[in-house]
Parts: sequence; C-alpha cells; structure tokens
Amino acid sequence: MTHTLTLATPLPQTDGGVSAPPLYNPLKKDNYSTFHSSYSSVRKAADLIPTAAMKLFVVLLSVLSVARTVYGECPRPTGGEHMQLITSVTFPAREGTSVKFTCDVGYSTQGPGTVTCTNGQWSSLQLTCQIKSCGSYGEVLNGRVDYSKGIDFGASISIICNNGFYPVGGDPTVNCLVEGWDGRLPDCESIMCDPPKDIANGYFDPRNDEYMHSSVVTYYCNKPYKLKGNKTLECSVNRQFIPEPPTCVLVQCPNPVIEFGIIASGSRPPYKEQSSVTLRCLQGYDMKGSDSVRCNLDSEWVPPLPTCIPIECKTPEISNGEIEGGSRPSYKFQETITLKCSTGYEIKGQKTLTCGEKNQWSAPLPECKLIQCVAPTVKGGVLVEGSRPSYRYNDSVVIECSSGHTMKGESTLTCGITGQWTPKLPECTLIQCPTPTVKGGELVVGSRPLYKYKDSVVFECSSGHTMKGEGSVTCDIKGQWTPKLPECTPNECRTPEVTNGHLVVGLRLSYKYSDTVRFECKSGFKMIGDDTLTCGRNSQWSPDLPQCTPSNNGVIIWTCTSAAAVVVSLSVQWFLHDLSV
Repeated sequence: MTHTLTLATPLPQTDGGVSAPPLYNPLKKDNYSTFHSSYSSVRKAADLIPTAAMKLFVVLLSVLSVARTVYGECPRPTGGEHMQLITSVTFPAREGTSVKFTCDVGYSTQGPGTVTCTNGQWSSLQLTCQIKSCGSYGEVLNGRVDYSKGIDFGASISIICNNGFYPVGGDPTVNCLVEGWDGRLPDCESIMCDPPKDIANGYFDPRNDEYMHSSVVTYYCNKPYKLKGNKTLECSVNRQFIPEPPTCVLVQCPNPVIEFGIIASGSRPPYKEQSSVTLRCLQGYDMKGSDSVRCNLDSEWVPPLPTCIPIECKTPEISNGEIEGGSRPSYKFQETITLKCSTGYEIKGQKTLTCGEKNQWSAPLPECKLIQCVAPTVKGGVLVEGSRPSYRYNDSVVIECSSGHTMKGESTLTCGITGQWTPKLPECTLIQCPTPTVKGGELVVGSRPLYKYKDSVVFECSSGHTMKGEGSVTCDIKGQWTPKLPECTPNECRTPEVTNGHLVVGLRLSYKYSDTVRFECKSGFKMIGDDTLTCGRNSQWSPDLPQCTPSNNGVIIWTCTSAAAVVVSLSVQWFLHDLSV
C-alpha cells in the first residue's frame, strides 16, 4: 500500500535554497498549544520541499521532537491531606525527576513519599499521614481527667477533682504535642476549713482544729438570749464556713398600748420573743392595722401596733335622690338617715341607713331607678302609636291586632307609677276555624295542623258519595268556614224487585254504594241473568236485574227476533228438569 503526503503550502525560500524548520521548540505555554504550534510550523516548512518523501521525513522528524518535549515534562504534583512537598525542583519537571512529600508536624508517616515523573505523569504516591495520639494521661487520685477535647495532637486536657477535693500545683491544662503531653496536671487534695467565728453570748459545736469539706457546725445561745440568723454553717469548697454566723440577742418588747383601744387577749408581760396579743378598739372607733401582733427577735411588735380612729361615715351620694331633712359632710357612729327618690324614680334597696363599724353604712346604698315599663309586646298585635327606645312613667302607646287576630282588652295603655302598663296589655287571639271534616268526604287540598283566617281547603266526596254544596271553603274573620262545609251523601240504589223472584241475601231497608244482594226465582221459574247484583256508584244495580221465566217443563220456545223471519221448524222438547238457557 502506498501513502502519499501532499503539502499545499511550499517551504519558505532563502538565498541559499530551502530552509527547514527548527526540530525543537522549548515549551512556552501548555503542552497542547506547544505541540500544535510546532506541528503547524513543520507543515508550513514541508510545503517548500519539492519531493513527497522529503516532505514526509521532515514532518515525522519534527513531530517526534515535539512529542518528546510535550510528554517528557510533569506539572507540580499535589499530595494528600496534612502533606507538604519538599523539593528545589522547578516545574514543569523533566522526565525522570523525583520529588518527595513529607507529613505535617503532628502526623506520623506511613509508606514512601517519593514520586517520579514518567511519560509526563507522576508515579502513584504511597504516603499516608495519620495524626499522632498522646494516649491516656494516666490515673489521678480523687479526681478524673477531662478528655472532652480528645487525646490527639493539638488537644488539651484538664483535671476535675471529686466533691470535697480541690486542685493543688501542676498546670491547669496540659497539651498534646509531638513529644507527648507537655506538662503535669494538678493533684486533688482534700478541702479543709479553719474553725468558724465565735459569737458573743453563744457558742458552736463541735469544736475542732480544722474541718473537712461539708462538715457542719451548730450555734447555740446562752440563756436568756435568742439566736438570730442561721443556726448551722457548712465547710464550703472555698475552704470557708458559709453562711455568716448568727448573733445572740436579748428579746423583750414594750407593753402594747394603743389610744382608744385595749388588749383583748394574749400573753402577759414581760413580753419576750414569740409573745403575742390581740387588740381591740373601743366602741365608736375603727382599727387601722392588724389586731394581732407578735414580739420578734428585734424586740419589736410585728406587724406594727394598730391605731383606733373615730368612726365617721361619708355622706352617701345617690343619683336622682336625696337625704330627707338635708345632708351633712359626715355622720358619726350610729347616726341614722333616710333616703328618698325624685319624682319619676323609684327606690331599689334599703332606704334607712345607720352609720356602723368600719365607717360603713348598715346596708348597701339604694338606687333611684327611672320608672320604666318594658316594651309592650302583644303576640299577634302591633304598636301603631308611641313607639320609642324606652318607656318612662306616663308614656302612652296604642296597640292594634294584626290581620287574622281579634283583640280582648283595651288598645290604649299608659306606663304607671309601678312600672306596669295600665290597663294591662290586651290579648290578640288568632282567628282559627275548627278542623274541617265532612262525613263521606276527603280533604284533598290545604291540610295543616291548624286553620287560620283566610286558609282555604278543598274537599272531594269518597267513592259512592255525591257532594251537596261547595267543595272549596275558606276560614273567615269570625272563625267559621264559608261557605259552609259541603255534605257527601251516599249514593243509593232502588230496592231491587224481580217478578217471580225474591231476595235470599242482602235484604235491607235501603241500599248504598257497594251493597250486594242475591236473588232466587220461585219454583217453576228459571233465572235468566246473574243472581248476584251490586249497587254501583251511579245508583244503578250491576249487572242488570235478572228475569224469572216459567221453566215450561223443558220446552224451549224459539222465537224469531226479526220481523221478516219465519220459524221453519217445530218446537223441540227436552224432558230435563231445571235446564238453564
């Protein structure tokens, strides 16, 4: 197979002939752009070579040179986490160049860290970097190590002493470095307190030279002193007893004397701590404060002693009313007043009051309320005159009954002094008609529970009955049906009579619709027709009345029904008794 390479562009000419392109171009940019640029130059140069073989040789030689340049250099390699590149090589690196990675401080190295540039690529990096661990610090007495921040490089630990112990010496925190833990944690020593303070007129127990953490001492007072403050103290974590020590005080309160008052009950003097008395004011005086007091550790009565002040009642103010005989600014204990209301108002409550204990009147103040009547409402009626939002004394109204109602009582009313309408409210009674019933008839239109004025109904007579009067009636203003209710009379048939026959079933004085009778013929007679008849709705018997004809001893007489017909045969006789034809 023959391959022909054709170059469209001739190689550039020089004075000495054809000049070939350079076989090696240093990389200026990235590998691809360098290769592309060099290859383009070779093609342009090859176009100047006259023979195809020479052109092919120049192109291949140049391409190989460019490929060696492109694929023989490697960019700067990148390592994994916590690694750094240790090298003086400039990048891109040439074919065969080796560089080395090392782990960061605090990380241990596993595997080789060297990579080599081969065919434009770095060999696989086998190095891994694992953080260093300082491990457990070890056991500590009367406490524990706080490892909440870990035990790896860069972490720190501290000590937590057990209850009743506190840290002494050492470092508050110890850090994990490359060489391990960088210091010594404190020791946990028992908390001890010096003895608490002594108090005047008292002492504490137990007494020791020193006290362990949480130890408790109790204070006591010498007689007749009383303890004021906390009775027990405890050795705390700050190596001091808490809270502050109490004091011993001598307690005695003065006689509880109040003006216009007396001691009603309680302790007798001298009044020592917890002594209590109950006080009372004289009649006509009111107590301000608590009537029961107690002597406290400060030799004071608590709450403070009350005071007794004269009882006075304020002048009562009542809207639309006044005090009979005039009023004063205030009234003394047991004074009495009488209240009255203005015209058009009525008093609600106690009108006579007495000034009593605690500056209060003997009863709640009454009210003078406007005399009002409730809005007049009459079922079935309407207010035609005097309508207003509220109705006061002497207001008048006029009421009329609604259509279909009739009034019982007076239509004009007046609001009276007692708040009642006078005369009393009328009644508007609904005009009603009795439930319409028609014997032998049915209500087909207008049925309802009750029938009011102008209600209409329609009746129809039952089957076999005939209506007398109007089928449609209306309830009138007098509570009567107009026109008057119709009558439905039963349809009657005449008493059936059959010559030479008699009734054997259904004999009665009169015959109404659906009554049934049955006939029989006398002896020697034969029945022609049905023996049973029913009274129809048209007052006719159905079917038609039968006939009783002589039996003729079995002789059948043939009769012509047409005037032009002639009997052409003789009578035929059967001697059969009671033959029906």
